[in-house]
Amino acid sequence: MKKRSTLVVLIAGLMLFSLLLMACGRKATPTPTATPTRTATPGITATPTRTPTATATPTSAPTATAAPTPTPTTTATPTRTPTPVATPTSTPTPTAAATPVAITFDPALAQQGRQLFTDKYNCKLCHSINSLGVAGLSTLGADLSAALLGRVPTGTVAALHPLPRWFEENGLARPEGDPVKAGELLAAFVASPPDYAPSQKAQTGLLKARAGSDAAWLSDLKAIAELLKEAASKP
Repeated sequence: MKKRSTLVVLIAGLMLFSLLLMACGRKATPTPTATPTRTATPGITATPTRTPTATATPTSAPTATAAPTPTPTTTATPTRTPTPVATPTSTPTPTAAATPVAITFDPALAQQGRQLFTDKYNCKLCHSINSLGVAGLSTLGADLSAALLGRVPTGTVAALHPLPRWFEENGLARPEGDPVKAGELLAAFVASPPDYAPSQKAQTGLLKARAGSDAAWLSDLKAIAELLKEAASKP
């Protein structure tokens, strides 16, 4: 009987204890409060920045303008010009500014030339020599007073007078500067006239036939040239 009572008391105590526990459990269990969830800050993942590849923009290279290179002025080094040694000639050609030279002649040879002019060849038929008083029988030919100097007679067209051209072509533009050479050229002109003196060529053919031989013709021409030197020496 005693054991049964003890068991009942034990069971009742256990039940009471269970009720107490339940009551305490209701009071102790707090109202669940939402626990703030800590949001984990995501780790910042460095997004690799894509470095743009620099595309080289082709720049137009300016055309280089060549700067003019100054041409150095060449200073001429004065060279010593050797003094030319003049070779003396018997008949120098005068220059354009030649000083007139006194005309000399052989009187005896000039006298012989006068006889040939007036008699043997009868040149006075067409020509005159007024400076010596030799009158012409006609006016077909020019006065030969200044023929030695290549002067164009009055009334004669210069372009038609062959003597000035003849002297110049043979290196004697100023016959008054060298009367000796002028006499030689004058004799050569009459002996063998150029093609631009057709009337003289015709006369020369006739005169050579009258001379008798080439040697006599050339000898006579020297005398006549001396006569014309005398005529040119007169004022």
